[in-house]
Amino acid sequence: MKFKLYALIGGGALFLGVVALLTWLNAQGVPPEELARRCEASSPQWKSYQEDIKGQVGAAPVAQWHGEPVYVHQKGNTVEVAFQIMPPWGTSVAAIPVMLRDPLGHEYISGQAKRKDGLRWYHFSLESPHMSILPWVEIHYPHQERRVALDSDGSWRSDTTAEPAL
Repeated sequence: MKFKLYALIGGGALFLGVVALLTWLNAQGVPPEELARRCEASSPQWKSYQEDIKGQVGAAPVAQWHGEPVYVHQKGNTVEVAFQIMPPWGTSVAAIPVMLRDPLGHEYISGQAKRKDGLRWYHFSLESPHMSILPWVEIHYPHQERRVALDSDGSWRSDTTAEPAL
């Protein structure tokens, strides 16, 4: 009887030790180089975007991503979207993939993503030729999907920001 009790206590202690070790390892975060590699390799789909990026980049890093689009501009067959992103992602070399959808239902994944003037600029190359300015675009980014209406110049900016320099 004593042996079973000691075995049960020992097994429980071992289990708690393993859980504590795994929790500690997960709390250490993902190295920046690995995070950048995961972001570059990620290829989310529109319908499953949120789950795709969590699975491809990592649930914990994606949970730390907090940002909002502040400026959108279309020029010919390109659309640029500027995000204000909070640290740690705002200062990271890695750029989590963002998606864009036009009124015709064409979906695009961000190509280049550069930091400039405290913003993260995502670049999208539109496949089909657009002879005019799009009336709106939808943007899929961590935790949200948003539609923004473009003005006659092909621009949109949030009410809280001044127009950034292009």
